[in-house]
Amino acid sequence: MTIKDIKFMNGEGYLLKDLSLSLDACEEQMRQIDYDRFYDAYRSHRDEDGVEKTQFPSIIYAFYSIVFNYNKIPTPTDLLNEYYSLNATELIINGDLVLYRSRSFKKLDLDARVLRTYPSLIRDYHFYLMLVKENCFDKVIYSCKNDISGKDLVVQHEGKEYVVSLFVKTRRSNFFKGIKNAFRHQYGKNEIQVPLDLNTADKCGDFFVYDKKHVEIIKRTITDF
Repeated sequence: MTIKDIKFMNGEGYLLKDLSLSLDACEEQMRQIDYDRFYDAYRSHRDEDGVEKTQFPSIIYAFYSIVFNYNKIPTPTDLLNEYYSLNATELIINGDLVLYRSRSFKKLDLDARVLRTYPSLIRDYHFYLMLVKENCFDKVIYSCKNDISGKDLVVQHEGKEYVVSLFVKTRRSNFFKGIKNAFRHQYGKNEIQVPLDLNTADKCGDFFVYDKKHVEIIKRTITDF
């Protein structure tokens, strides 16, 4: 590991280091993850009135802490273990239940929710690596904090900043994207929306991914801006 900087500011600490996880290495790891078979054991577990309506700690930090600390794509088991480890003071495991804010939930239902989020996390990071590999933008930025606030990726080029919004084209996602467009993350002309149609999408292993034509959407939008 090559440490580029360690910074302390207003009671916070920051570690900047090189990450050697390339797009090719990422894809090779993705091909080795048997996600579909792993998820089969959880597929029927969905608590619509409990787990699905509860705002649990974000899954994003568990995924990216593994990418950052171990320079690898987490397996489903890695993600589940890291999620409960990072949030051990909030998510109290008691047998087959998880206690959270004075309520109890079936752990299998929460596991299933984490695992349903997993493919989109891999897909978005894979696309980040695709944009980095293009080497035609000044900066391509992913931030967990930005992601939670609605900015999937940020591209900086020639003094301008563009917000990249990534989403799968489904009736549900289109509905919520419409809400976000109307009420929340209004970036004007600087937002580049990149939808993915699962009916025609490429796959890497068990995961649907963005491809070169989606990269071209961003390049063309910035060129024509």
